[in-house]
Amino acid sequence: MKSSDQIVNVRRWVVLLMLVFAIIGLVGCTSKQSTINVSAARIEEHMKQSVKLDKLKKGDANKLKKLYGIWHRTS
Repeated sequence: MKSSDQIVNVRRWVVLLMLVFAIIGLVGCTSKQSTINVSAARIEEHMKQSVKLDKLKKGDANKLKKLYGIWHRTS
């Protein structure tokens, strides 16, 4: 059986590792946000070029709700 000192030592290392991973995750996420500079107009233009809108079927709100759980609010 492990002594209480060994258990405390293991817990300290686990807490330290969790803290290190949390800091690495936060630093990694915040550094990439500053490089993203895309406008909605650019995304729309890219989508129009890559999707053939005339080939898409027109659906309705009931079908979207049935298939994907999406509904359209009219107000």
